[in-house]
Amino acid sequence: MANSGGVITAPVRVEDVQTVLGESSGDLGTLCSSSKINPFSKYKPVRISGVDASITNSTWWQGTAKNAGLKVNKLYLPTEIIAAYNSGGLMGWVYEAPRGGTSEPYRLTDYSGYNHNATAIYRSWKVESATVAKGNPIEFTATANQDGGDVLSINDIADVAGYKFGVVIQRSDGYTFAVVGDNQDWMNVPTDVLATGVYTAWPILGEFTRGIEDIVAENTYIPLPYLASIVVTIASSGTDRMVVGIGYTIGSGTVSYTLRIAANLSVNYGTLTNVVIATRYRRNGQFDPYEEGEYSRSLADIVYSGSAVSITGSISLDNTGEDMKLVLSYRYGGTQYYEEAYLI
Repeated sequence: MANSGGVITAPVRVEDVQTVLGESSGDLGTLCSSSKINPFSKYKPVRISGVDASITNSTWWQGTAKNAGLKVNKLYLPTEIIAAYNSGGLMGWVYEAPRGGTSEPYRLTDYSGYNHNATAIYRSWKVESATVAKGNPIEFTATANQDGGDVLSINDIADVAGYKFGVVIQRSDGYTFAVVGDNQDWMNVPTDVLATGVYTAWPILGEFTRGIEDIVAENTYIPLPYLASIVVTIASSGTDRMVVGIGYTIGSGTVSYTLRIAANLSVNYGTLTNVVIATRYRRNGQFDPYEEGEYSRSLADIVYSGSAVSITGSISLDNTGEDMKLVLSYRYGGTQYYEEAYLI
């Protein structure tokens, strides 16, 4: 077969394109300019001269403009980014299909390698903690397509290659700003100069690195298609961590534990993430690799909402006679914590 799982392979037939796109027409011009084409497939019809360009030119898929058939939506104000996200979908990006003629001929061979299920250049993004204490950073990470393969990456598009990952943030009272990091995968937003409250964040690519208080004469921002906004809360700075107590009872081959989570009265809510409980030899530290006889268990996120929380459970214990300890690690407010209790 020349198409399987939404991917078309050579030799390309008109029927393959019809099937994958869901088009009834067999007209080449209609198929090469279809609104059903996934613009983020690396291989697809593009504007470039030469009836055999996709056979003789290894970089034909970049098109004449070197943007892989895409017109990127470049904006200059954070509020314009929010408006673009409100429009949804491609958020102002445009797929520029060929228009026919000698300079932009329709080529069936452009569909060789076409992936109808290709993801946008950024597949997802997240915030490490939806609630952070004032003074701790808000940590954002993003997952982008890697170079190579049949989907587009940042470096495949000339207009965005070299841009950095960032966010546009708006407080509930309308205060809006942009922050751009120095890489394409993650960034931390400091909260020292921000008021407590609820903020909404949208992912972007930015031409120049900038901080919250930087004055940049000119910057260019690009929204990221198909991604959604994230809500983050900056809590009171009365404490930058939860208070976690560990109780335990040793049984035969197990240790039963009770975790009690509370907080300073100035903190009304918070979430502990990346929670792991473990039994380890006392001689091993936080960053030492696990050995045979040591056990760990990942726990669900623990949500604190003003009242003390108790979590109970059990974990295997190697009763070899060697001194052991119960270890708890978790992430809160952008910081990783490590608690331990010696088992007696």
